[in-house]
Amino acid sequence: MRVAATDGFRAESPIQAGARYAKPAVLLPGQQVRPGDGYDGQFYFYLAQDPFLTRPATAAALDNTFRVRRILYPLVA
Repeated sequence: MRVAATDGFRAESPIQAGARYAKPAVLLPGQQVRPGDGYDGQFYFYLAQDPFLTRPATAAALDNTFRVRRILYPLVA
């Protein structure tokens, strides 16, 4: 039995971006945008692409600064 079977293998699907925070500059080519806010994974995906927030589009795509602070301590350590 596979671990992802409990949620219908949704863990194996591409990252789902919500329309509220999705910006074209941070999406992958052909990535679908769904209605709503989206899920936590999309914000960590945006941070993984630009962890130092060098592009204004990345900062605009985040819902708040708490997600950036969560990775600050491990980055410094």
